[in-house]
Amino acid sequence: MLGINSRDLGDLSVSLDRAVSIIRAVRGGKANIVVAESGVKTVNDALKLAKEGANAVLVGTALMRDAELAKDLSSVAIK
Repeated sequence: MLGINSRDLGDLSVSLDRAVSIIRAVRGGKANIVVAESGVKTVNDALKLAKEGANAVLVGTALMRDAELAKDLSSVAIK
């Protein structure tokens, strides 16, 4: 399992593109489960990461701010 953090720990900025580039770099490697962490705010964000190869996404702050997001994300199938 490999967790990929979208947050730059130097300046704390968050970019899904950072996660996408790392997912692309490790795809096909030894990690059989890739978890995209931080920065997932919408269903489209989760779908984008899944399309790139994430097997799961970690959603935290966005769920605290939007109660409906949990319901919306429950319809997303990530394999």
